[in-house]
Amino acid sequence: MAVVQSISRRAFTLIELLVVIAIIALLIGLLLPALGSARSQARMTACLARVHQQGIVLSSYITDNNDAPPARRIDWNRQQESGDYRLSYWLTDRLLADYAGRPFPEPEFGYPSPRDEWRCVEVALEDDVDQRLSHGGITHFAPNGWLFPAAWLDEELGTLRIESAMLPGWDKRWPLNHWRTLAGVTQPESLLALTDNVRFYDPAHSHFDAREYVGYSVEVVRGPNPLGYDNTGSHDRVGRRPTLFLDGHAAGLDSGAGEWLGAKTNYRSPWGGSADLYAGEVRRLMWFVSPSHAGGGDD
Repeated sequence: MAVVQSISRRAFTLIELLVVIAIIALLIGLLLPALGSARSQARMTACLARVHQQGIVLSSYITDNNDAPPARRIDWNRQQESGDYRLSYWLTDRLLADYAGRPFPEPEFGYPSPRDEWRCVEVALEDDVDQRLSHGGITHFAPNGWLFPAAWLDEELGTLRIESAMLPGWDKRWPLNHWRTLAGVTQPESLLALTDNVRFYDPAHSHFDAREYVGYSVEVVRGPNPLGYDNTGSHDRVGRRPTLFLDGHAAGLDSGAGEWLGAKTNYRSPWGGSADLYAGEVRRLMWFVSPSHAGGGDD
């Protein structure tokens, strides 16, 4: 007598399928932010490698120029191969790239765009003009405006004019028409040399711009700040600004209010005059202001 075996085939019900799909969607939702954060951290690491390469070029330039850093901007009336003179604008990155023998390609119109180590890997080349354009050119890394002077060089007239930034009072010790050098600069491991040049909305001019240089906390800190600038940088997702410090090391500097804002303190110059400053801008930018200059404070 033959024995007939019945084979039971049990399929998933619609409810079970929906539960499985919901669980998978939940896991994807949990994993995506972590993956996005990992990618952002990886891009920061890659960007810092480029910033470190900039530091090598900057250090070599300073050594070759008697301890003087390059200009943050030169308005240069320069003689061309044709013999004619043409005015062009040179920001720090363009000057250093030219010094290193790897000049930025000259476009037919507009400003040269940074390449290689001078371009932040987070910003696509096609976005350079929109995201990194200042009044003097395209740059991805803004220099410390208290260290890097501005200059106007006219080869046709044979003239050079220099302007260095300085707070009132301290300018009696460090005049505005002197090219800065690193002599006397202390704590280079804390001082910012170059950092991510944020894009910001300028309420006074009602348009977006990018910074050629930085000097105050409100020009660096992430997001809205007391002056109305809404700063955005390449690595806001991880809350950092890829930064080259004056001693040559590169690191992701915290871009939050805790680093840059808070209570202000009145700092008094030994040569007369005073200024209300944030501790972050004194520590990271203003090499000439000493903690010993702190007097009273206010909120």
